[in-house]
Amino acid sequence: MKNIRINTMKLLRNFIYCLSVFLFITSCSEDDVNNFSPVPYPNEMVKPTPDDSSKPLWEIKNSIKVFESKNSKEISYRVPTIAVSPKGTILVFCEGRYNTWMDKSDRTDILIKRSTDKGATWTEKNITELPTSSKLSYMDPTVVVDKVTGKIFLFTSLWDAVGKPNEKKGFNNRAIMFTSEDDGVTWTKRDLTDDVKIDVYSGSERIIGSFGPGTGVQMTASTQFKNRLIVPIRTFKINKEEGTVSNGGNTALWSDDNGATWHTGQPNKSGEWMITEAPDGALMGNIRYNGYRQSQISTDGGAKWPSVSNYSATELPTPSKGCSGSVITKDDWLYYCGPKGITSTNSFDERGILCLSKAQFTNGHTHKFKSTDQIVIYDKAAGYSAMALLPSGELLIIAEVADGPGFTTSSVRPAGWLRLELFILSSK
Repeated sequence: MKNIRINTMKLLRNFIYCLSVFLFITSCSEDDVNNFSPVPYPNEMVKPTPDDSSKPLWEIKNSIKVFESKNSKEISYRVPTIAVSPKGTILVFCEGRYNTWMDKSDRTDILIKRSTDKGATWTEKNITELPTSSKLSYMDPTVVVDKVTGKIFLFTSLWDAVGKPNEKKGFNNRAIMFTSEDDGVTWTKRDLTDDVKIDVYSGSERIIGSFGPGTGVQMTASTQFKNRLIVPIRTFKINKEEGTVSNGGNTALWSDDNGATWHTGQPNKSGEWMITEAPDGALMGNIRYNGYRQSQISTDGGAKWPSVSNYSATELPTPSKGCSGSVITKDDWLYYCGPKGITSTNSFDERGILCLSKAQFTNGHTHKFKSTDQIVIYDKAAGYSAMALLPSGELLIIAEVADGPGFTTSSVRPAGWLRLELFILSSK
């Protein structure tokens, strides 16, 4: 009886062994038989480290033609800017140059197109309405929105320059502000020339020669200057005896009472520029120069601009003769939009390849643009631009573009030689 139990135990062990071998061989008949890596538990899995430098990523969702130039002997649309009202209305402004494509050469009005449905439909209005016989020129539209009151402020300089030598152009310039309190439908005019004075610096008397062009900003990050309205201006030194002007430097025009009164700061460098605000409340100015861009920083609400530095050509590429560019801040990122530049020919100029660059703010307003953080918005002719944000967070870019590699250099320019295109971008 004892022997029978022992034999039975041996037979049972042999059966279990054979069954184990069979199951092993069966499992090895599946694909990837050499993969013996153990499957980790969820808390053992290595999670990828997020690459902050690659975020946010933007993609173009839509592009809309807003203005298209006619034959240059009729009208050309130049120097666009853009704003979004607190209600989400998109407002696009530009110069309407009649009978010419050149600046300060004939009657020039400031025009607006307004859309309440994200660019699907537009209504147009001439804000300045000069007489058809006029030779005056409204130039360099620059806009800022007061999000507290809903007021929209449009600034422009009125030039009487036709037939005058260069050194006398600008001597009689007027600094004009248009205000809308009904979401951009109607506008009232106010001449700021005699109301706003610039202090005498280095013995020179100055006037507001022009604005931006482009966009200003309402300060929100600064506790001391919260809700201050900031507008970029370019000053002219004036010689009253000779009736001449010269560059007097850039500074800010600001208001702490929702646009009732305006004040100016101390000028520094000169050039077309725009201003945005860093997360620490510093104001960031970005200036056009030939072949490079320059940064000016104010930490006192725009009163002084002592910090000046140049961006390298790899950080912010720009045409050798320069071109106006635009800046805006979203979250902890500084964005710049402008043409990269191409090699000019006898038929086309060097303004081409519109790029959007981004730099992350660190330690306040410190930032650095990288060539790897640039995307192409438009790969043909491209010039002046401006940016704004929709309440949904989408980025709007209005820019001068055309279908050639650069803009035509012809003295008489055909219909469609330049158009103002709106690009709507969303983050991926």
